[in-house]
Amino acid sequence: MSKETLINNWNTFFNDDSNDENISISLGWGGQLLQHDQNYFSKKELEEFFADDSFGPDELIEAAECCNEFYGMLFDGEITLNVNGKEMNINEKDLLTAELLEIGNSDIDQPDSYAEVAKTFSGSEDWKHEFEIEEEKFDIGKLKICLEKFNVLGYEFKGVVDVEYDGNASETEISDSGLENDRTGIVFYEKSEEGFKKSNEIYDDDFYDLETLQAGVSEWT
Repeated sequence: MSKETLINNWNTFFNDDSNDENISISLGWGGQLLQHDQNYFSKKELEEFFADDSFGPDELIEAAECCNEFYGMLFDGEITLNVNGKEMNINEKDLLTAELLEIGNSDIDQPDSYAEVAKTFSGSEDWKHEFEIEEEKFDIGKLKICLEKFNVLGYEFKGVVDVEYDGNASETEISDSGLENDRTGIVFYEKSEEGFKKSNEIYDDDFYDLETLQAGVSEWT
């Protein structure tokens, strides 16, 4: 189906000719709420870090915070769109065809060998993006959903970073029952003529064992 056909069909489904009040729009994602902090370090940076005897796993995680971070919903391939009580699931392919979906890439190009350090959390939460608009008709063509591709400790996913209607950002409703730490680790990558190759990885209990972490860093640097 073409972009125009999809948008016309969706607008026909969601709009009621008798509607003369404000329109309530809600986008639900279901699935998983994710959070991570991630950063990349060179061999020189790690050598300088661990030259300080007081530097350990907690300090390394602290150094990784607030660089390449994310807190939001995992995009699992479709949205649940509700307009004044009428609900429909719309998949990624149709969203792309209708040009309602933008997908960016969070990867940061590295000039040389590097170590990725990250800490991830997840939970099953209820997160909705909501709008109240003063229009008689809903126009799905004004909807824009922004995703970002992430690769964290080998796990690739798309996260929802923004939702807009007619240029206005949504309000969010979050039912948060708490997040649990999934994985904490460091992954070492060596640069070669063919690109970057993983040389070692240290996770969770091993990451928090100072001797194991120091040995892994020393071997790589």
